Amino acid sequence: MRPRAAMPVIREFNLMSASPSPVAPPLDVACGDPINGGDYCGDSTTLHVSSNDESTNGEALAPGETVGLLSKPALVLYFQSIVSTFMQNVLPPLKLYVFMAYLHSSADNYAQLTALENLAWSLRVLFALLSDYLPVFGHRRRFWLSLGWVITCVSLAVMGFSSFGSPFCDPKDYPTCWNPKANTTKAAYDFGAPGRVAWYRIPTFFATLGVVLVAANVDGLMVEYAQREPIATRGQIQAVVYALTGTGGLAARFFIQLMLNGKRYGGSYDWSVGANVPYLLSLGGGLVALLTALVFVHDSPRPFVPFRQWLGGLWLLLTNRAVYQLLIFRFFYYLFNNVYGNPLLAFGIPLVRWVDDLDMGWINITPRLLFVPVTGYVGRTGLQWNWRYVAAGATGVNIALMAFASFFVIYDVCRNAWFYTAVIVLTGAPVAINYLLQGLVMVELAGVGYEAMTAALWATIKDLNVPIALKWHSFITDQFPVKSMLLKDDDHTRNHVASTHAISFAIQFVGLAWFLLVPTQKLAMRALKHGAGSRLGGAVVVVGYFAMLVFLWQQNIDSYSN
Repeated sequence: MRPRAAMPVIREFNLMSASPSPVAPPLDVACGDPINGGDYCGDSTTLHVSSNDESTNGEALAPGETVGLLSKPALVLYFQSIVSTFMQNVLPPLKLYVFMAYLHSSADNYAQLTALENLAWSLRVLFALLSDYLPVFGHRRRFWLSLGWVITCVSLAVMGFSSFGSPFCDPKDYPTCWNPKANTTKAAYDFGAPGRVAWYRIPTFFATLGVVLVAANVDGLMVEYAQREPIATRGQIQAVVYALTGTGGLAARFFIQLMLNGKRYGGSYDWSVGANVPYLLSLGGGLVALLTALVFVHDSPRPFVPFRQWLGGLWLLLTNRAVYQLLIFRFFYYLFNNVYGNPLLAFGIPLVRWVDDLDMGWINITPRLLFVPVTGYVGRTGLQWNWRYVAAGATGVNIALMAFASFFVIYDVCRNAWFYTAVIVLTGAPVAINYLLQGLVMVELAGVGYEAMTAALWATIKDLNVPIALKWHSFITDQFPVKSMLLKDDDHTRNHVASTHAISFAIQFVGLAWFLLVPTQKLAMRALKHGAGSRLGGAVVVVGYFAMLVFLWQQNIDSYSN
């Protein structure tokens, strides 16, 4: 009896005034305003509003000494960012390479692993709340950052020192074992491999949970340091963090491409590392990061604040026009930007694609090559650029480049891998510009004492609309059904695929209009922040966030259960 056919591993590839009424009541001066540089804490702290008379920190958003780009606190932050981003980029793909390809996971187990990761990331705002609100031993960041690394390292150790066993089949030893039509001997298969996947669900969830806790605290530290910079240079340390974050992501992608691209992982190389290696490598980095956090992270001591008072300050922040307006921008911009057509590139076993001789691993790396240098360049020369027009223009260029490459492939004008890769590489520049400029906007929004919360909301609102965008994507593609798109290449298929892309790119271009909600620069942002607040605006943010959170949980719980 012939063994069960290997399930194809398929992955889609989609390249990266007057305020409304009612008006919030005026702030009680005794508490301090988190918008204007004060600590909102009631009777337990003193009010501190930054001013031009304070040492060299004129026009800073928060009190405290400016953190030098090569100072010890900055270097510690850089290292934490690199290791955190490496794990964010290396751990999720292991579902595909280790569990789906190597162990031949069932589709149900794969969906469960994905759902658990998504649920872990949805807790980012909760972890940011703990980091901002609850100091432990007088410090907000060090304890929670270290706890995140402990959870991550324990989970990685559990998986790294476990026995993954032999692969379901190894094409290096049995070249035809991935071919369901081949008469491959039963000896080529380890039929117990798929059953080993379920055991890794819990440690995978907790490893992701630890990484999310780390990310929330690293973001909080970055915003704290960035807000101490004077207005003329504010954004420099943030640009360095983003650039080095890009190197962490690149390192993870290079590792996967070079070390997990062997035939037993569904790749084409004759060499590969063991399934334990990515976990042990991440564990090593995590242990060093944990030690660094315990010894070198300098956290400004803050007294305990009653939760009701802290929550009142958060509500005051959310009712500020600048905050709710830009969070609304963030949601709608990415809701429009996340719409895409039928994937032109997907890989499985066997590999199929519409671009000739394209290495799917490298195309996942090349768009990031320009990210690091462009981010560094903008950090040196572009801190005073017009946020609204430059970010909108960069996004428009990115859409145009993607449309150019996509339609050339769809209609077979040029399907050469080198041509396609060259165009995709260019998208790294506008993506970097847009990413950094939106990050600069976020730092200007954050209130003193709510740095991690602001960063977490900024990041999470983008992620929470992904399930909604997927529904939009499904609706568009359902209007132009394509059967066996990756196997058929006739005029009917091309026209239907082109229609989905034309609609998607048009929606993305329309989404550029949301940049009208973005101020042009720091002084315009200051004017917007000093306008009257609105309870209605804050309520829209709160209700919208929880509605999206509930929808995400419902979607992922259904995915896990089914």
